Formats: sequence, structure tokens, C-alpha cells
Amino acid sequence: MEQGAYKAKSHYQSAEIASEYDDERFNSWHGRAAHRTESEALETAAKLYFREPGTLLDIPCGTGRLFPVLLSRGLKITGGDISAQMIEVAQKKYGANQHVNFRQVNAEKLDFEDNTFDYLTSYRLMCHLPPEIEKRVLNEMIRVTKKILIINYHFACLSPLYLFNSIFRKQFCPVRLLKPKELAEQIKLRSDVELVAIKKLSWYERSSALVILRKK
Repeated sequence: MEQGAYKAKSHYQSAEIASEYDDERFNSWHGRAAHRTESEALETAAKLYFREPGTLLDIPCGTGRLFPVLLSRGLKITGGDISAQMIEVAQKKYGANQHVNFRQVNAEKLDFEDNTFDYLTSYRLMCHLPPEIEKRVLNEMIRVTKKILIINYHFACLSPLYLFNSIFRKQFCPVRLLKPKELAEQIKLRSDVELVAIKKLSWYERSSALVILRKK
């Protein structure tokens, strides 16, 4: 594998996977439950922390499945993803919406100026990254955001969902579980951002959480 590569970086850069992503991942009872849980958690966090309209970077945006929550807050969304194929699927759904635009980006080196966006959201990314790349991506996310970041992390916690996935689901991309203390220590070293809250998604999916960061 080339330096800096990891499975999730290339896995979704396939037209076949992109076109079937929503059906494969979110049409089963389990997929619908996971989507509902993630949407409701984001909606709750957005109401608490995105208190006024503004610009937002959603990365990776995938097929745009969480856009309805963000659009309901009056946000102007830039959907960023490394996969042009995933963006193509999202554009078919949201390309006509004047509050949505798309950019193909590499999260390790975002092609935006400092403080370009008021807000940032990120689901199902950090858990797939090797430790050093995860830190690099977090640095970039913080750099391009002015106010609040809502980032999905997976923590080392035995949960019903973790057991279900271990037994019944094939994991296409390895999931790295982090300890909350590790993340808190990482944030503490920075002078430009503070850890506001860690909110578990649900009792069922409590290894997955939304981490809220505020720029100073």
C-alpha cells in the first residue's frame, strides 16, 4: 500500500459502490435505524450549537444523506468528498439546490483558506484513519472553520451495535476505536480550539459519538 494510503481512502472511489451506497447501507432495517439515529443526533447538536445561519463544510459528504438536517438550519452547505463518484450521486439529489455546492477534496490537505466556513460536520471518517492521518485531518478541519465543529468519533466502548457488526456484518473498512481521554489530551495541546462536549449517539450505538469543538 502506498505511503499515506488506507482502505477507506480508495474504497468509495468506485462508481459501482457510489451508485449502490444508499441501498446497500441504509435500506435494511439496521441501516434505516442507523441513519435515523445519526440524523437525530446531528439535528439535536445542530440546534444547540449552530445557533445562526452560516456556511458549513460537510466532509465527507458522501451521497448527501445528512443534508436535510443541515438545510433545515438555513445553512449554506459545501459538500466535500475525495470521491468524485460519491459527489456525482449527491449532485443528482441536491445539484439544483442553491444552498448546496460540491468540491472534490482531500481531507488531509483541504484546499480552502483559514476560517473559510462558520461550521463543519463530519460523519464516519475519523474512525477509518490511521492515528497520524487522523491528527492531520483534524488540524485541517479546525483550520478552515471559524466557529463550531461537530465530528463523529468511535470510542472504545462495548455496545450492542459493536457486537452486532462484529458478528453479522462484514466491515469493508477497518474501524479504529479511540479512547475519549486520548482525544481530550490531543485537544488540550491546542490553543485555538476547546472541547465543548462528547455526545453519545444512543444506548445502542454508544461507541459512536459526536464531538463538539469550538474555535477560540
